[in-house]
Amino acid sequence: MSNDDAQYRKHYNIKGNGQQSIVKMQTNTGHTIQTDIPQKMGGKDTAPQPVEYLLSALIGCTQATSIYMSDE
Repeated sequence: MSNDDAQYRKHYNIKGNGQQSIVKMQTNTGHTIQTDIPQKMGGKDTAPQPVEYLLSALIGCTQATSIYMSDE
């Protein structure tokens, strides 16, 4: 990786605690994320399911990559 590429390098850290079906996470970028599962699966349905965040991340990464590549 060249020195020019180093400016684009990112580091992420997420710490979380789970209690029953709910997991609360804190990112090193200052954001809080919470997941839960539906009541019919034994959860409380108080937050998106982990798979919803996974799919959202895929869509968000695709969009961010498209914007980054179109600016080149």
